[in-house]
Amino acid sequence: MRSLGWAERGGKVSILYLDEAGQVLCVRYRVSLDGPIKTISRRGDRVAFYGLPWLQEARDRGFLVVCEGETDFATLFQVGIPVLAVPGAGTLDACLERSPHVLEALRQVKVYVTREPDSGGEKLVEQASRHLPDALVVEMATEAKDWNGLWLQVGQNKGAFLARVRELLEGARTIEELTRREEQLEAEALLEEAREFLLRPDILSELVRLTRELGHAGDDENVAALHLALATVRLGPASVLIKGSSSSGKSHLLETALKLWPGEVYTFRSGASERWLAYTSEDFRHRFIVLAEARALESEFGAYLARTLVSEGRLVYETVEKTALGLQSRRIEKEGPTALIATTTASMLDEELETRCWTIESREDEGYLAEAAMAIARRHSDPQGEPEGAELARKALRWLYLYGAERVVVPFAGLLAERVPVTRPSHLRLFDRLLRCIEASAWLHQLQRERDGEGRIVASIADYAIARRVMERAFEAGAKELTGRQEEALAALSRLSLEADDGWVPLRQVARELGKSPGTVRKHLQALARKGYVASAGKGGPYKPDGEPPHACRPPTPEELAAAFAEAGGVAMSPGVAQEEDKTANLSGSDGRQEKFPGIPPRNDGDRGDTGDTQIRDGVAMGGNTLFPESGAPQEAEAASSGEAPPHPPRRCPRCQPSGMGAYYVCERGREVVLLRLNLDRERHVLRSRQAVCFNAGVLKATEPDFLLVSFEDGSWGWLDMATARRVGKEGEFGAERQLAVPLSAFAWEAAQPRLEGGGP
Repeated sequence: MRSLGWAERGGKVSILYLDEAGQVLCVRYRVSLDGPIKTISRRGDRVAFYGLPWLQEARDRGFLVVCEGETDFATLFQVGIPVLAVPGAGTLDACLERSPHVLEALRQVKVYVTREPDSGGEKLVEQASRHLPDALVVEMATEAKDWNGLWLQVGQNKGAFLARVRELLEGARTIEELTRREEQLEAEALLEEAREFLLRPDILSELVRLTRELGHAGDDENVAALHLALATVRLGPASVLIKGSSSSGKSHLLETALKLWPGEVYTFRSGASERWLAYTSEDFRHRFIVLAEARALESEFGAYLARTLVSEGRLVYETVEKTALGLQSRRIEKEGPTALIATTTASMLDEELETRCWTIESREDEGYLAEAAMAIARRHSDPQGEPEGAELARKALRWLYLYGAERVVVPFAGLLAERVPVTRPSHLRLFDRLLRCIEASAWLHQLQRERDGEGRIVASIADYAIARRVMERAFEAGAKELTGRQEEALAALSRLSLEADDGWVPLRQVARELGKSPGTVRKHLQALARKGYVASAGKGGPYKPDGEPPHACRPPTPEELAAAFAEAGGVAMSPGVAQEEDKTANLSGSDGRQEKFPGIPPRNDGDRGDTGDTQIRDGVAMGGNTLFPESGAPQEAEAASSGEAPPHPPRRCPRCQPSGMGAYYVCERGREVVLLRLNLDRERHVLRSRQAVCFNAGVLKATEPDFLLVSFEDGSWGWLDMATARRVGKEGEFGAERQLAVPLSAFAWEAAQPRLEGGGP
């Protein structure tokens, strides 16, 4: 110790921090070995590296160990290991700021950073990763948390200590490798916890249910729309404006939905100045900026920043600032992609901004208000805390955000473009939103979706069904610039105008018709006037209709799209999809109840709807009890003759083609057509109580098969002719698809074998 210049004075050990020339940079005192305060610094001293006089030795030998504290430095120094110490775990940045030339020296040698098994070790590695990305990390064991502890553990034996040091240095990994390994371990652990939720048939409906149980009731459509918007966070986030009058629940909707999403997804502000977006230091990449009130967007400058953010997905702002050198230009850049979510009472913000956002209008009808009142009453009369499953949902969404795939392909997008009538510019925005909702649903259900040759998630018809039901009100509204409340106001004005002698209707008469205040109705009518649908004799009216009626823009039903996609033979699928084997069962969809949002309560006795009778096929979970009457229909099935030769082997052959929906393949063999469903999971794809397997009605109609063949992961497989399937099966409307349920007893079951003689092409 004395050789390092340590000296004992007055019951404490003084330690001199020197630079390369031997000049004192600072002095620290060791005052205790095991007390709460072990080391103190001389008053006024700044932190510095310890060991700079010996830095040249590290250059000569080509490596260096970075550690925390003078004691660890002395331990390694005494056995001849090149070493440099920082006085505290979180001081590396400050030491480099004081001695910036050291960084260049460190980049010339192999650096080993010591990570002790505590928060201090994490801080040292985290700071080192920013300056020395190629550094290697030496992980100390818990029983010997630092180098001095290791020295004591080996009985202060130099030979044994050097052997352990060599082992640790040889086992060191780069910061990138260590980070990747830790992320992988965290991802695996998080996925293990969240897998059950991520494999639920309709994740969106689960999020709506949990939001309701968290206290926001009566507004399921808007809740679903907001969660789908949030699910675009990794795909290119979509901006959202939530509109409504004061106390209509718009802020409560936003705040309640966000309770299920991890904090990394968004940055929240209850209010902000118009320049906050430009001057905040927060990282906006793949995040939402959430403003509880959009007043900052109502000014010209605030609207400009918001428009730039929404349209470009990032902010670039040039300004001039006053400095000591005079006025200087400054360029502010905020990297994206990022988007905005805000609430507002204004019927119309900046027009360009509104056209770039998804608009959600909070409900104000009596039904919603009654349900909202009951939800408030429940919070006060019987507070339940968090609903069961809320924490599981957060873990699932966190896994998706941090570790999920970030690219989605919609293989039937071209078919949709042909079948969604686009007659106005606003229809294009609606069509784009529909496709983005499909992508968001596929992202939520990515564990249940296939991947293409590029690793992208392949959206299914079930994702289209989910997106279509969420956007149903928008399509019904005419798919134009008008909001739902503007539609109501226009409809009321049109009715009253027919009864008026000259067609003009006073403002108060329209307000009475709608049951709203004149001020609220005036906002809607003025917005209609700006869009050319209403003529106004003045700011306060009267008004009359003056424009074209809304143009309908209705997309096809899921069954129509499925049939069209199957008929197209999957030609719209992206490259690589057709070549992929059926590795992953599609599980997303409804739970078989004929509801607007299947899977949402009421549910009895905590039942999640998983009765054991649920067969899940390509995104549609089908309630088994609705397929057959209580009389044993499956027992009446006629089994196919097992004496006949199977029409096809239980695997794809060179003639097999994708049907256009995942897990279905079609094989034409002369005049015979075989429809195959391969590698199914009995637990997921069979109605256990009814023992039936299902086939999509649209696929059956498009392919017109002569035989059906099904195989399971356990190796069993069976087949039957289509005439028997029609006779003994039951066709019904379930979830997003119409399907034919065929009892397993109707199939001729064969033993698994690698190849059938004569069965191949």
